[in-house]
Amino acid sequence: MREAKAIQFEGVPAKVFRPEYIIAIAANVGLHKDFARIEQLMSQTKIDNAWLDDILRRYNLKLPNK
Repeated sequence: MREAKAIQFEGVPAKVFRPEYIIAIAANVGLHKDFARIEQLMSQTKIDNAWLDDILRRYNLKLPNK
């Protein structure tokens, strides 16, 4: 949550995870639909690969194609 971005959604304050953390969570769960979500995020969102690699390394996670 420390790295979450503060936004306003329809006038309501909210925090949004960085996409790198969403990818790491999906990699940790590891269901087929999670791998599809990873592929979708990687193709549709700008990903900080260094940040993602650091997260994956810290939590000993691997992406399905790595």
